[in-house]
Amino acid sequence: MNQRRRWINSSLFAFMYVWRNYSFNVMDSKHNFLRRYITLNISMLIAMISTINSYITPSIYFFVLYATIYQLGFSKSEIVAAVVCLIYLIVFLSAVAGALTGRQWSKHAQNVSAILSIFTFLLLGLVAFNIVYIYLRVSSGSFDTSNITLMIILVLTGLNLGCYFIIMIVHVCSHPK
Repeated sequence: MNQRRRWINSSLFAFMYVWRNYSFNVMDSKHNFLRRYITLNISMLIAMISTINSYITPSIYFFVLYATIYQLGFSKSEIVAAVVCLIYLIVFLSAVAGALTGRQWSKHAQNVSAILSIFTFLLLGLVAFNIVYIYLRVSSGSFDTSNITLMIILVLTGLNLGCYFIIMIVHVCSHPK
C-alpha cells in the first residue's frame, strides 16, 4: 500500500479513536476547567464537523453543479447537466485514484487540479448567474429594494462572492502557479 494511502486511513482512524476516547482522556488530563470543559469540547466538535464535511462536500458540489445547469432552462439542459456532471465525476475519481497510486501520479496532478479549478469557476459563475438573473427575476418580477428577501439574497451573494475573491487574491499573491 502506498504511503499516502496509509496516511489517509491512519488519519481517519486516529481521529475516530480520539473521538471515542476523548472524554476519558480529557477528564484524566491536567487541563484547567476552561480548557477541559469548554475549549477542548468546541475543538472536538469542530473537528467532527470538518471530518463529516470532507466526505459530503463532493456530493454537495456534484448536486449544485447539476441543479445549476439544469435551472438555466435552455433546451436539452438536463442532458448538458448530466454530461458536465459525468465529466466532473470522471475527473474527480481519477484525481482520487491517482492520488492513491503515488509517485507516477504527481506528473499529472497539476493538470487535474487545473481542470477541477475550471469546474469551480464554472460553478461559481453559474450560481451567481442563477441567483442574480433567474431567481431574483422570477421571484420578484422587478428589482424592488423594499423586498427584504430579495435584498438579503443579494447581500449574502455579494458577501459570498466577495469573500471568495478575497481568499483567491490572497492565495494568488503567495502561490501564483
